[in-house]
Amino acid sequence: RYISVTGVQTCALPICGMLERIKNIIDEVRQKYEVVVLDFPPGIEAFDVIDKNTYVLIVANPEKLSIADAYNVNKALEDRAKVLGVVINKSNGADVEAIEEMLSLPVLAVLPEENRVREALEAEIPLVARDEECEFIDEMAELVKFLVKYWEKDESRGDGEP
Repeated sequence: RYISVTGVQTCALPICGMLERIKNIIDEVRQKYEVVVLDFPPGIEAFDVIDKNTYVLIVANPEKLSIADAYNVNKALEDRAKVLGVVINKSNGADVEAIEEMLSLPVLAVLPEENRVREALEAEIPLVARDEECEFIDEMAELVKFLVKYWEKDESRGDGEP
């Protein structure tokens, strides 16, 4: 188990060749928690554990190739999951409107390139425990607030649709 930069307890598993085990772990965790957050590396392996009840945030860097990959992921997930939007990572002056137009998705957060994130990972100390004033933390907090409101809205409707 690991503690991520945001202070959330996580468990790292190599994904290749372990999809059945990952599915079993996800099913087990879903029985205990109302919300389960999965962070997958780029690639299509994640598609094997995603179903129509899965909400997806696509994370991309602002470079053209990363945005193209995000576009392809979004298209591949049509009718397979509920894509909420995109998070732009390592952003320094990204053109948010252009990205939203290219992907036909809302940009939910713009996370700046932040050396303190890398330092926190190396030190294995959550960034929130190291720095109270940090644009990255502020953006993550706003993203979490959005997700909580979205989830509460979805739960109050009871139909699985926002």
